[in-house]
Amino acid sequence: MICSWAKRRYNQNIGLAIENFDFKRVRIVMDALGWTWADSCGKTPSINNMMNCIMELFEHCLRDRGNSMEKTGRCSCSTGGFKVTLFDNEFGVKVEFIAEEVTRPF
Repeated sequence: MICSWAKRRYNQNIGLAIENFDFKRVRIVMDALGWTWADSCGKTPSINNMMNCIMELFEHCLRDRGNSMEKTGRCSCSTGGFKVTLFDNEFGVKVEFIAEEVTRPF
């Protein structure tokens, strides 16, 4: 469980991340790719839907941060192309839109 002052710090940082995130650019990319979500009725999600998605990922990370935070210093959650990462140091928050990704064996 996260303490209230830590949650306030994360909330401030997610607010700043959302404020500075270029949702219009992401929407242009989604339109170009024909990217839809199951609940968007075959249309590109609205900017409000995208913001809500990020907030849901943020809340999910806050709830589930325990073990992964202790082991790696970060916790990530993703869906619909969006990824939110919380960092243990300075209550850091990272918001990404990922259209393509590949992992190869290390």
